[in-house]
Amino acid sequence: MRFDVIQLDDGWELNVGDWEVNKKFPSGMTSLADRIRKTGRIAGLWLAPFMVTLKSTLARQHPDWLLRDERGQLVRAGLCWNGTTYALDTGHPEVLEWVEALIHKVYGWGFEYLKLDFLYAGALPVNRRNGLQRELAYRQAMQRIRVAAGK
Repeated sequence: MRFDVIQLDDGWELNVGDWEVNKKFPSGMTSLADRIRKTGRIAGLWLAPFMVTLKSTLARQHPDWLLRDERGQLVRAGLCWNGTTYALDTGHPEVLEWVEALIHKVYGWGFEYLKLDFLYAGALPVNRRNGLQRELAYRQAMQRIRVAAGK
């Protein structure tokens, strides 16, 4: 049976939220995507762009990017293999810029198929920065991803 996509799933990243290649892939992501494409297939990559762990560099460097409830508490996005995850505030303009840059980066590596997982984290039931409603913030974030992904 023939298949057209080879997708690298979770385990390639430094941490959920830190979308850089870890030591399991010493040749890097561009090399991996090139090797997949040389087989005549599309290179795919798993991402969870709207969630982070508190261990991530992203969360430590930008705590103001994390979604908070009306009491100022961090909003949990669920549990994963690395522990508790937290949602990014999709109403924060810098988060949107970061998400767009992330998509450009992985496409620049040569991955043309993206499996975007745990997208619900971008629409958890809390208003976003400046009172932006969650549905509007989520739509804006998804639109940024769509535009960044191109064709």
